[in-house]
Amino acid sequence: PDTDEEENILLLDEIRKDVIRTHPDLRFFLEPKEDLGQKRYAALERILFVWAKLNKGVSFIFACLT
Repeated sequence: PDTDEEENILLLDEIRKDVIRTHPDLRFFLEPKEDLGQKRYAALERILFVWAKLNKGVSFIFACLT
């Protein structure tokens, strides 16, 4: 990536791919009321994105939650 913005886009894309596979069968992520399931996935994405940005020396692997 040439810029921080491109790096962020690639990182977020990688995180998103893993997050949507995180226990899609759990009601926690399926709850339709006020779109809570999707909001929880989005919160998880943001948390992991910040963690990955603050821990650049650690490779991002999200397999433990899938």
